Amino acid sequence: MNLLIKSIAFVSILSLMACNGGDKNTDKTKTEYADASKDDANEIIEYHNIVLNLTDKNDRSLKSMDDNLETIAKGLKNPTDRFAFTGLMRLTDFGRVNFSKIKPETPPSALNRDDVNFFKGKIKLLNESYKSINDTYKTLTDYIKAEDFKDDKSVNGFKLLDSIYSQGKKYYAVNDEILNKLQVIGDDAERVILKTHPLKEFIYALKDDTQAAAALIALMGKHAKDYKKGESEIKKAYDALDAQNKKHIAMSFPSDSENSYKAKSFGDFNNSVTDFLASARKIMRQGAEKGSLTNENADELYQKKDMMRVYYNSFVD
Repeated sequence: MNLLIKSIAFVSILSLMACNGGDKNTDKTKTEYADASKDDANEIIEYHNIVLNLTDKNDRSLKSMDDNLETIAKGLKNPTDRFAFTGLMRLTDFGRVNFSKIKPETPPSALNRDDVNFFKGKIKLLNESYKSINDTYKTLTDYIKAEDFKDDKSVNGFKLLDSIYSQGKKYYAVNDEILNKLQVIGDDAERVILKTHPLKEFIYALKDDTQAAAALIALMGKHAKDYKKGESEIKKAYDALDAQNKKHIAMSFPSDSENSYKAKSFGDFNNSVTDFLASARKIMRQGAEKGSLTNENADELYQKKDMMRVYYNSFVD
């Protein structure tokens, strides 16, 4: 049974969500936004972060749903077991309150017309798809509560599961389009802000670590079912992040800077990377011993990666 999230939770919504560090040694322009005014660049970055929050919220909710779908799928195969459907968790809304005037459905005027139309259309599709998944999930849970599987030998239950999976594929196709576009416009707008930013080298350090962590997670996801096949590549990615982390910890934060108060946030981020690496080592050890990785491994790295994002945002805010 294929469930909502692709094979294992490592898959790479995480790598797509990671901020793109870009090439900090080049002024190559990807879009017109690399020449935007600072006001426009700030507006674009704000929209970028608001949409990321939406996709992040949805993804966490769908991951929570996927855990329940696994339980339901097993239960439908053996519905006579009185414990078949125990352990279903209440879905949680992981969203943050958005106080901005900018909403995901209303892209800012700083974007060109084509991009405004792109985001309006894709966000509408994303919201509709997300609602459809949740509506079908409610139908499925009502079916379970009413024990209707006793009447049809679980046939309609499996049909609803297949429907959720099909809708999930469509949702993530749109989601990936949005994230790819966000990555381009966000990177170019950020270049404008960082050109004269006194802490740009520290921000690039955070971005590099975020990218490297996402790359490591993506590799683990790629080789989750056959860890041995990707073990050397995973170890190489781990070593690269570990070396970066040590280098960034050793960076001397300017004590005379008007932004010196951000030194703690920079240290907190570096500590979160160290914590991420500790979890990665443990999971890599398990992968080497067992030959595969689990959803529980993914959940742990997901949480550690999210803490990196929290400290990243704290530093750049």
